[in-house]
Amino acid sequence: MAEDKTKEIPSDQDFVMSLKLAVENQTRIVVDFSASWCGPCKNIAPLFKSLSVKYPNIEVLKQITEYLCSIMFY
Repeated sequence: MAEDKTKEIPSDQDFVMSLKLAVENQTRIVVDFSASWCGPCKNIAPLFKSLSVKYPNIEVLKQITEYLCSIMFY
């Protein structure tokens, strides 16, 4: 079975850098904006994890909104 390659984004700078790299490399991305307190986020989390396994040609990024609120204003 393939490995989950979801990349957790620890900072605003890492998020912006990941987006720039995806554009430069013409990589398709999916971003999971989630929060630990969010029930629907928890419910859909397995789907996001499965995307990185099922579609190895896309990059799945996970951004925890509690820690990186400034991302929401880009």
